[in-house]
Amino acid sequence: MAQHPEEGLLDRQRQAGQLPRCTLCRIATEQPAYPIESVGRALRLLTLVAERGSVTVTAAAEHLDVARSTAHRMLTTLVAEDYVRQDPGTKAYGPGRGMLELGLSALRNLDVRAAARPELETLRDELGETAHVTLLEGTHVLFVDSVESARAVRVGSRVGMQMAAHCTAAGKAVLAALPPAALDEYLAALPPGLTPNSLTGSDAVRAEIEETRGRGWATNFEESEDGLSAVAAAIAEPSGAVRASLTVSLPAARLPPERAPEIAEAVVAAAGRVSARLMRS
Repeated sequence: MAQHPEEGLLDRQRQAGQLPRCTLCRIATEQPAYPIESVGRALRLLTLVAERGSVTVTAAAEHLDVARSTAHRMLTTLVAEDYVRQDPGTKAYGPGRGMLELGLSALRNLDVRAAARPELETLRDELGETAHVTLLEGTHVLFVDSVESARAVRVGSRVGMQMAAHCTAAGKAVLAALPPAALDEYLAALPPGLTPNSLTGSDAVRAEIEETRGRGWATNFEESEDGLSAVAAAIAEPSGAVRASLTVSLPAARLPPERAPEIAEAVVAAAGRVSARLMRS
């Protein structure tokens, strides 16, 4: 069976050291002496849902090489345990709260999250806006930590949420640091936009990423959510890999385009300090 394009992208990111090896991201390659087939299938199904973000019963059955009725029973069980949720409109299955909480519990020990925490607080205090740290996973970014603004009107924490990378400032910042071949793979698996302002064609996304690479920081003007804008910068790790970013998110009314460079200066400096902290760790 042909490999889904996003699966290939995830594999290459992991091989390059750009993704954490968390429970939901990879099944152990060492086979036990007495494998339990049902457990293995359940784990492969969880991995499929986590990596693709949306899976139909037919796709699950094909991936596991089982009957549709078997795949449906497995998904129904995972829904009951809150590891998977079903979209009432499309009837497809996506990650549930249990899956996100399990993934986040593993992410709490990542060096990048600990190194970024002080800078999230600094950005919040300096700019008065909410700050996040994110990780790129396949074609999406996962929000793994946040410090919220104290303002009455503010962007709330997005921890645990996943969004199409090219629709977010956080994702654009990391995409701009990818090797050309990896960016080509992302564009080949380009997920749909999230708002009317989202870039939807590969040519438009590529042009935006090239502009982001040239200036060293990324923007999002209501491309991920209506009424929300953001500025982000990538975090370089000691290996040279880039999979994380710092982003400042704020109501769109407080981020006219002419203010973006001011926010970017603070975010780029904070991301640089996180990178330096990682180098010393």
